[in-house]
Amino acid sequence: ILHANEGADVINAGDGNDFVYAGSGNDVIDGGAGTDTLFGETGDNVIDAGSGDDIVYTDSGNDNITTGTGHDTVFAGAGDNIITTGADKDTV
Repeated sequence: ILHANEGADVINAGDGNDFVYAGSGNDVIDGGAGTDTLFGETGDNVIDAGSGDDIVYTDSGNDNITTGTGHDTVFAGAGDNIITTGADKDTV
């Protein structure tokens, strides 16, 4: 479990099953391989969930979210979001 504070953070969770809470701010999150739960919260976030069955949450902000292989679920908040999913069955 990784919990960042306010501000612009760069988080590389690496391989494994991770829980990441980025906090408010314009954050960059790389979930890596594994089943991850990633919280972008407020701000303009760039999130790469990586491979695995991932869950991504964002709040308000203009987010760029990418998921890799796996059955992923994305809950994107208000804003001009760009969401790119992998080839598997994903839910947005």
